[in-house]
Amino acid sequence: MKKILKTIYEPVAASSEFREELLERLTHEFGGDARQLTIPLWKQPRLFVAIATALIIAAIGYGIWIPLTFQLP
Repeated sequence: MKKILKTIYEPVAASSEFREELLERLTHEFGGDARQLTIPLWKQPRLFVAIATALIIAAIGYGIWIPLTFQLP
């Protein structure tokens, strides 16, 4: 089926006018430059999980270290 469709319809590349119009439309819909869309740091799940894990481990380590070093006589 794929071969039949390829023989009937030749692949077509998008024209530069179409690309420019699409970029303008995307820019208008997202309210900014489409090339500069970024995700806030706290919405990036992998980075957020790594930072949260590091903070939790640091808190646990600090909670264990303090009682061991400053024991009352």
